[in-house]
Amino acid sequence: YCGDDAWRAAVLALMARSDLVTMDLRDFGPDNQGCVFELQALLDLVPAQRVALLVDQSTRLDFLEATIDACLARVPASSPNVQAPARMTQVNIDGGEPAAVDQLLRMATPAIGAGATVA
Repeated sequence: YCGDDAWRAAVLALMARSDLVTMDLRDFGPDNQGCVFELQALLDLVPAQRVALLVDQSTRLDFLEATIDACLARVPASSPNVQAPARMTQVNIDGGEPAAVDQLLRMATPAIGAGATVA
């Protein structure tokens, strides 16, 4: 756990060295500005196809899509997502955690086989 003074730097450091990132967006909505920061950082640093977003019925999907679009409009020229970005994978966990874990493992298998770091 990180305090308010350190969590942003910690998140950026983890993203920069990870090959696959999973972000829990259950209950995500306009009040979650820390998550908005993290989504922007993900799109700035990590290829979108290497990001899995955990969602369920409590996730405001309309707000999530609008947030992702706004973040994509602000990515810097150094972002791996600046040219025709891929979409982040949304993993809906309403069907149960085992199915979500299976989907995440399928995403992670190529990266892990290549000696990748998963956060």
